[in-house]
Amino acid sequence: MTRPLDSTTEHKWNNERSGEQSEMIAKAYARDADKPELTGFKQSCRESRKYGFPIVAANPAKDESEQLAWAARLLLSVAQSWPATDIPDDFEVISGSQLHNDAQQLVANATGNSRQLGLLEPYGNPI
Repeated sequence: MTRPLDSTTEHKWNNERSGEQSEMIAKAYARDADKPELTGFKQSCRESRKYGFPIVAANPAKDESEQLAWAARLLLSVAQSWPATDIPDDFEVISGSQLHNDAQQLVANATGNSRQLGLLEPYGNPI
């Protein structure tokens, strides 16, 4: 008969499992990073302002890790690298991964556009 996990062991196991899944998601994204639809989306985000339709930060009050996670989810959706319903709530964007770098760039573009349009104060606070 096996003994049930205590809360500390269960928490550690869940964190390890979540970390492994986050790593697998990052690898799936890296595999799909050259897909034309993702490349086009990233290019559009960079150039959107000059066409009058800038991508802006919808939740600038969120902390950086939350913004990165939402940007990563958007990128994963565009690339169709991982089903959105299978991304865990505690998903972590692995620092240094291509997903992390692209999500960081997306957040920077959206934040810069928001500032230029006067939607944010110079230091990122919503107006």
